[in-house]
Amino acid sequence: RSKQSVFYILGRIYEEQKKLKTARKYYQRALQQQAVDSEIYKNLLSTMAWQQYKEGQYNQAIELWQKLDQFAPDRFTKMRAQFWMAKSLQKLKKPEQAIEIFNRIIQEDPLSYFSALSHKELNKKFLPFQFNTNIKVTALKKHSEVSNDLADKWKWALAFEENVFLESLVQPLISNFYNQSDKDQLILIENLWSANLTNLLTQLLSQSPLNQRTQAYQKYTPFLFPMPFQNQILSESKSHNIESSIVYSLIRQESGFNPAARSPTDALGLMQVMPKVARKIAKTHQISLKDSAELFLPDLNIKIGTLELKERLAEFKNNYVLAIASYNAGTDPVHGWVKSRKRKDVIEFIEEIPFEETRNYVRLILRNQIIYKRLSASEEFVFPNEWLKEIN
Repeated sequence: RSKQSVFYILGRIYEEQKKLKTARKYYQRALQQQAVDSEIYKNLLSTMAWQQYKEGQYNQAIELWQKLDQFAPDRFTKMRAQFWMAKSLQKLKKPEQAIEIFNRIIQEDPLSYFSALSHKELNKKFLPFQFNTNIKVTALKKHSEVSNDLADKWKWALAFEENVFLESLVQPLISNFYNQSDKDQLILIENLWSANLTNLLTQLLSQSPLNQRTQAYQKYTPFLFPMPFQNQILSESKSHNIESSIVYSLIRQESGFNPAARSPTDALGLMQVMPKVARKIAKTHQISLKDSAELFLPDLNIKIGTLELKERLAEFKNNYVLAIASYNAGTDPVHGWVKSRKRKDVIEFIEEIPFEETRNYVRLILRNQIIYKRLSASEEFVFPNEWLKEIN
């Protein structure tokens, strides 16, 4: 390990022990070392900036956020640095400079988590997405890289709903998607969408090159954020007084809308329900569940998964952020974080979530929710305040 990484790790250890003065000393020593690992350097700048922000040292925090913005190896880090720079400027009563940065984030990365938060800070309205669902799908055989043989196999596999075989047929096209012409990209997208292969649509987004990701989002948003199983999701959401956007967001993140999804920990189906949890919910609500394999059935999985989400919301007094975090990490860790890391501003609390997977999960769900709300909205709307309730 490099000296920089050793000092950084020691700083993290002391910070977790609430020995902030000692932590700062090691962070400073780490910063003085030659940067040999870009990931460590990025994390170091981020950690130091966040610590200064928490301690009310906003001018020092801004200097570090600026360094991180200039160094940032990826768009997410850059947008995060700019957002918290703007929040620091707000704390220093410099609203004009903060507003300028929030607007820049919206312009540069319009569909991101930090863009959604910037809309909230500016009380700026989101526009509905205009999307015609009555699409005339261009035949796959019109794709320049598709042979007649592949087109015939696709046609027959589609007729018999052989989804696994369909996926295998188009995987080479998926892998080469961002090297294809706009026309070929749209043909493939249309065919995946019409075949309800929504898991492959989400795969496309995850593998998009960083410099093309924003363009891909804007171009294919309605396809990349599909709304299948609409009758079931709308029915269960309405029944339990839960916004359908959160159910869509969870399913997209949990399974990519693949009903046959199975995690390494044996979470099953669209909403990745654990069999043990499912049996408990089924017994409580008198739902027939004879075998765990039934959780691969979309109707049943959505019914039980929505009830699980309802239970999480009830446990955390309808606090969306805490309920979403618990859906990923479990309820016990979240209760622990509320005790040890509670902050008045729930956006700050999200930054404090110690599990990187859960922290990113919450951010993505909130981003997804805004996009799904825009897809179903008939008029402009502002960021729903109830999604970011204070933690009591």
